[in-house]
Amino acid sequence: MCGKIAFDPRVKLLLFFVSCWFAMKVTQPIPNLCMGVFLTILLCLSGKGVVAIKYFSILCLTVFGTVLLQGKIPGMIGLLLLGVMVLGRIVIPMIMAFTLIFQTTSTSQFMSALQKMKLPVKIIIPVIIMFRFIPTVQQEWIGIRKAMAFRGISLKAGSVIFHPIVTIEHILMPLLFSSTSIIEELAAASLARGLDSDRKRTCTLQIRMRSFDYTCLLIEVGIIGFLLFGNAW
Repeated sequence: MCGKIAFDPRVKLLLFFVSCWFAMKVTQPIPNLCMGVFLTILLCLSGKGVVAIKYFSILCLTVFGTVLLQGKIPGMIGLLLLGVMVLGRIVIPMIMAFTLIFQTTSTSQFMSALQKMKLPVKIIIPVIIMFRFIPTVQQEWIGIRKAMAFRGISLKAGSVIFHPIVTIEHILMPLLFSSTSIIEELAAASLARGLDSDRKRTCTLQIRMRSFDYTCLLIEVGIIGFLLFGNAW
């Protein structure tokens, strides 16, 4: 854990919403790459350097691919490739911000931050359940993939395209049923731990804003100002 910076969960949560807004609104390559660099730096400082470089490389590919493919390849193939590049340019910053939240923040830290924001319990409980639901489903997805691979059912692009019914029947349906069971168990566990209580909960974690949090927050405010008043796009 040495050398990693633990950003305040509230700063990371705001960054996620700002990243989603930015990705949906800004189309020019330079601002998109700048946003990607910012997210990459935060992920590296949080100890997710390998993941950050991978996502940033994909973002660069999609940004430059969008510029290079416009009007270069005619017909349906060109339109399809351009659509994939544009979708990647939009989705990758969201995934990077999402990774920063869910892979560098514990459930206790997130809950303590939400309580400091004075949010009602009716909002905190669903958010905490979702926070624990996503990693659990990821593990379940890995198990299903291994089980299907053992039975000779692949998740390669060709198999999904040419055999979509088999994919839905053997992979997506088990995942959906498993997800339903997981969400019920997490909800029951949360209520059993008294998360729905109106009494103030104590926590040994000290969630507070520090200098690097304020720096990150200042940059986020600058991005919001760019989205509201900038004319670069």
